[in-house]
Amino acid sequence: SPVQFEEESLKNVLSLFSDEVRINMFVSPEVEGEVTLRLGKPTPFLDALEAILTQNYCQYEIEGNIIKVSRMPILSQSFSLQYALASTLTPSIDTFLSAQGNSYLDEATNTVIVKDKKEKIEEIAAFIAELDTPEKQLKRKSFSIRFLPVDRVASLLEDYLSAEGKVKVDPLANTLLLAETSRNFAQLEELILNLDVYQSKEEIFTLEYALASSVAPRLTNYLGPEDGFEINDQENEIIVSSDLYTLKKIKGLLDSLDTPEAQLTEETYPLKYLGPEEAWNKLDFKEMVSKHASYEVVDSYEVEKEGSTERKEVEKEYVRIPREIVDNSETERVPTAVSSAEENMGDKQSVVYIVIRDLKRNQQKIREAIEEINRGEEIINQTFYIEEGSLERIALAMANILGIEPGDIEGLEPKGEWMQMEVPTVMYSYFAGITS
Repeated sequence: SPVQFEEESLKNVLSLFSDEVRINMFVSPEVEGEVTLRLGKPTPFLDALEAILTQNYCQYEIEGNIIKVSRMPILSQSFSLQYALASTLTPSIDTFLSAQGNSYLDEATNTVIVKDKKEKIEEIAAFIAELDTPEKQLKRKSFSIRFLPVDRVASLLEDYLSAEGKVKVDPLANTLLLAETSRNFAQLEELILNLDVYQSKEEIFTLEYALASSVAPRLTNYLGPEDGFEINDQENEIIVSSDLYTLKKIKGLLDSLDTPEAQLTEETYPLKYLGPEEAWNKLDFKEMVSKHASYEVVDSYEVEKEGSTERKEVEKEYVRIPREIVDNSETERVPTAVSSAEENMGDKQSVVYIVIRDLKRNQQKIREAIEEINRGEEIINQTFYIEEGSLERIALAMANILGIEPGDIEGLEPKGEWMQMEVPTVMYSYFAGITS
């Protein structure tokens, strides 16, 4: 007939079994528990005995004609995890423990020590073996680095990576992607946070082409409230105080700005008294222009007019020979009134426009130098002694001295009849605009 037990005392059930099969049974005093069991079909005695003992973590062994029943021994086993972080697996391991089992976590060695019945320890061992693999434990996370160049952080992490760990950097965004096993990940994450803290450093940037005072305002877009900069105009330097990552960005900005290509500009200047070559040599002699500078004479130039750029043609100028003798002295200094280039052209004075291409930092010095030249303090009247002949011959002789093309002399055309006048004696004339 079917055998059924419902929360029956384990010792009572064992006594019943012993009487039923007429076998000697020795039950250890520490054996205890309850049995809930239904056997609907005939079952071998030893199978039924093992079923009720297993429910209560007990075991039996046969010695001669005696069956000895005892508690299963509590075993202890250490699990040193290679890839998983032991602290994250401990809660799951505890779900496998019997009432008599327990676990202990050793974070320093990433080890879990389990004490329990043999079968429970075997279950826990299988669970750990399944999860403690590189594939199951590889974690990935992106970190935005604020105060250090990301490549420097990556180099510091290299010594702490496991064989499976990798670091990928994005220098433009200053971010890194960390792939690492769970066991090392927490340690590396803490290391990154400890490295990425604000520490002010000072760096001096000496500019070769750009003017420090001109580019320094652009640095404010990169600097935080704790940062700052100073300008040393004398040495053309910018002294910046900031974190290493910001200093690296600023260096990149200044490197892109402090080049001849980025700093060369064109400025158009009027020349009232000197020719372009003379003015250029004068500037070059004073070392006002850089080795990258160049110039050209133009017959048109751009002017700003009502918010737009308009190209203005430069009127062709001629050398004019005065009809009267102004003085009879060999040289005389003449004060020259300063006027704008447009006024000069309107008065039909000889004005040449020169376009100078040079570094921005030099254009102000060039402008001041040309203004000084155009003030005319060094301009004199100079007397030329020419053999007698027509005024035309005199004009041609002067043009030859000054290096002027005859076609640029007004009056040589057929209608300039006055130029054909004969001068019977040795005479002199003057031309304003020759430097001493």
